[in-house]
Amino acid sequence: MKKLILLPLLVLFLFSCNSDDDSSGFNEDDSLTVSFSMDSYSIVEGSFDNEQFIINFMVSGGITTEDATINISSDDVIWFDFYDFQFLNQIIIPAGDYRSTEVISYVFYVLDDCEVESEKSFEFRLENPSVDWLNIGNQNEITIFLEDDDVDVSDFLTGKFYDRTNFIIENQVDLNNDGIFSYDIDLETDCASSINFFINDSNNGDGCTKNFSGIFGLVPDSDVEYDANDNPFQITQCLIADGDSLKYVINGNSIDFTYNNNVQYTGEFSNNFSILTITIPNDYFIGNNSYLLEDGTVTNYTGNVTAIYELRE
Repeated sequence: MKKLILLPLLVLFLFSCNSDDDSSGFNEDDSLTVSFSMDSYSIVEGSFDNEQFIINFMVSGGITTEDATINISSDDVIWFDFYDFQFLNQIIIPAGDYRSTEVISYVFYVLDDCEVESEKSFEFRLENPSVDWLNIGNQNEITIFLEDDDVDVSDFLTGKFYDRTNFIIENQVDLNNDGIFSYDIDLETDCASSINFFINDSNNGDGCTKNFSGIFGLVPDSDVEYDANDNPFQITQCLIADGDSLKYVINGNSIDFTYNNNVQYTGEFSNNFSILTITIPNDYFIGNNSYLLEDGTVTNYTGNVTAIYELRE
């Protein structure tokens, strides 16, 4: 379930006061009117920075010397005490000069979940101003339309097999010592013979992560040795990259593999989920990574790896 959270964005409010303002209090002949700046707003879940977007309120009228508040009510939203702030279902109208229309901006937060849901709408309305001189304008309601960005592929992945087709690094290497150098380690070794598969055997109570069971395939453990004439040559063995203890979360076409809530690998599905491309950071690259380059130098590899898997029909 998506939830909207309202927080004040204090830095976006600007106002000015005239030097001849009546400092004794609010002039009863003046009044203020507050309203939403628009009647609707559409967003896509997960498409905005930091899960937030800004709603503007228009304030116009006279000069005030005291703050006022106005409530924001909704029958569709659960309000939270967030970061120890309370009563976040109201906005503050600071004292100031509103003879020219001013804008007060507040930040709404949307919690981006992993559940597949239909489009939701949330209606908000202004009500219950704290003082008599604060009026609600004609644009007193706004509707937020929230489109879900999640795709239900968990059942599709259950029991499916993905064969690794490429294991690409950032240097050209010759791991089989045939004189041909390639960026694709799977062309240089027999380590591509394994499979990567998913079993969605249970979720973890958070609506997002699922247990992953399987292997990421064999990965090369490479080193450089020297013959009797001190000539370097490459040696390579295949190690199993086991993923049994990992969990995964799918959001749209993206998939994150996690361990203890930390992302280990990130992947992207393409071509109607028939291709999976996983980026493996060097920190999680199993085995030794000592390579003999085409110019005869030896390097300890520190780059990332791109592993490409294809759905087995």
